[in-house]
Amino acid sequence: MKQLRYRTRLIVILSLFAIVPSALLTILWSGSVTSAISLVSGQAAWESAATSGQRAIAAVRAAPLTPAQKRLVDAHERELRTSLEQARRFNFIASRSVRIVAILGIFSLVLFTIVYSLLFVLFLYLLNKKIKHGPIEEYSTELIEESSRRNNPIIKQQSQPG
Repeated sequence: MKQLRYRTRLIVILSLFAIVPSALLTILWSGSVTSAISLVSGQAAWESAATSGQRAIAAVRAAPLTPAQKRLVDAHERELRTSLEQARRFNFIASRSVRIVAILGIFSLVLFTIVYSLLFVLFLYLLNKKIKHGPIEEYSTELIEESSRRNNPIIKQQSQPG
């Protein structure tokens, strides 16, 4: 088996130092979101409230009620059922959306990896080009030194008399 060149091994190692922790954090983040959503939905609390509410409504219906009280009990029962249904809907949607969020997180991680890998390759290419070009040529250094003397009021210019 052919051994990888030093530069290739270096790029692979540096990439792994960036990719592995990012992937691990993305997976842990999606797990944390799953746990948090189940706590936020409070479905168990709504189930308990619905059960105790149904018992209370059944006990109230056993007593003689006026038509206005019957309407209030019916309205309360409808509101209780609606709230329980909304809690169940939220839990259903939240449990399905966690997978989508995790997939989008991994997709964005892959996309950023590709973009920044291309930028890193461009950086290496330009750096290699500058290194191969060598230092600045002498004539451009002289122009820089002349320009700095001319624009610097502290340094006396040698070409001007006294």
